[in-house]
Amino acid sequence: MKDSKFSKLFSAGSPEKEADEPLMADELEEDLGKCAAIAKEKWVTALTVKQPKDEEPSFQYRGLATRRGYLPTRFWVRFVDEDATWEIVVSGRNLLRIYCLIIQHRLEWIRAADRDYAESKEPIIR
Repeated sequence: MKDSKFSKLFSAGSPEKEADEPLMADELEEDLGKCAAIAKEKWVTALTVKQPKDEEPSFQYRGLATRRGYLPTRFWVRFVDEDATWEIVVSGRNLLRIYCLIIQHRLEWIRAADRDYAESKEPIIR
């Protein structure tokens, strides 16, 4: 059993430290640029639509309806509450990742870009 791949499990003493440290939560999060929050590895409770000179409405993800749609240059999602329904339409380019994160309840906020200086693969919301 000395040469077995399980020998470390049965040896006396403290276990050896693993060679690779696990990633911290901050390192697992994905930066989507200036148009969206950093993608979370866990569910968040609400999506906020940031608007420069207006109120910033937040929508509880528990109200995200099953009716939604995606096209390469725009997508829409519907939030339903007890007494109202809101539809958010987002247009731009490279939106698939943002759309997927919203329907997975993993994005805290979105906002339109003031200018389109994004690189070719970076998401941009108009």
